[in-house]
Amino acid sequence: MFHGSQQKIKSKLLEGIKNADSRIITVSGESGIGKNLVLRSTINELKNAKLIWLMGTCTQVTQLSPFGYFQDVLLNFFNINKSNFLIIDIRRIFYSNLQN
Repeated sequence: MFHGSQQKIKSKLLEGIKNADSRIITVSGESGIGKNLVLRSTINELKNAKLIWLMGTCTQVTQLSPFGYFQDVLLNFFNINKSNFLIIDIRRIFYSNLQN
């Protein structure tokens, strides 16, 4: 069972999914409010619907590279193990070379 805020998130999510004009739905909010739980529950509930789910997480790691969020979405979609994914922060290398 969901808390009040989680139920509101799920209601808005289902409302957006049922709206024929909705093509992309973004769920965002503070850490720990249950976004992931609501999304996974909704995906499970609608598993027989003809929907494509693309999910990504914006983290400190994905923020290091341009379009890091979209990289995370593609890694999840193609089920690529993230531990095999190398992220190099070129900005640090570039700026440290400028200072030397």
